[in-house]
Amino acid sequence: MPHLAKSSEDRRKAVDGKVFEPTNFAEKHSRVFRRLGLDLVSVADDGSAIVHMKPEKVEQLSNTAQTLGELSEREKSRWATINRFEMVPPRLRIDSDWLKALKAKNPADAVVEFQPLLTRSEIDSLIRALVAMLLQNLGEAVTATGADFSGRQWVRGHITPESLAKISETFFSVQSLHSPLISIAAGSLPQNLKDQLSSVPDVDTSDLPTIVVEAPAEIEL
Repeated sequence: MPHLAKSSEDRRKAVDGKVFEPTNFAEKHSRVFRRLGLDLVSVADDGSAIVHMKPEKVEQLSNTAQTLGELSEREKSRWATINRFEMVPPRLRIDSDWLKALKAKNPADAVVEFQPLLTRSEIDSLIRALVAMLLQNLGEAVTATGADFSGRQWVRGHITPESLAKISETFFSVQSLHSPLISIAAGSLPQNLKDQLSSVPDVDTSDLPTIVVEAPAEIEL
């Protein structure tokens, strides 16, 4: 776990005038995202934070990072626990062992869960994009939609390992892909989605919210 070095006069705890505090985005260090105008979604096992932001926020943060050396010490301190931003890697969205166990080009029963904090219209756009993608391949289709107890939306369908891998690599508003769970097995395909299966227009997902993973930094203050 990366540590944050802070100046200290406590001779019992300080080493060469510094104390080293573990970066923990699950607790008090989560405040950095609120200061930067980001939404914390979850914290990965390796300590990285998964955050939610709009496309325009990505550009804003990129511009700020490039001029960070010219900013005030107070502004720099907001970034002290942050090492880098990057798109959520596929390994955090899909179980590679499960994916490898599936038969190539053979549609499997799978569930696609969307990230929380998405609006209804954004979820509808994602569903349309998934339906359009799966319609291109024989045997693939969305078969049900629903929500879990927390309100997180999901779709269930017959999806090949190749398409599952593609979704994990290109649909950044998808939180996870996995085999069906008992709690969502009773979902049914709504009539409006059935109507979409016959003719689905192309959907541009570039304007959808971006979910990125932020790695903790080792920075001295």
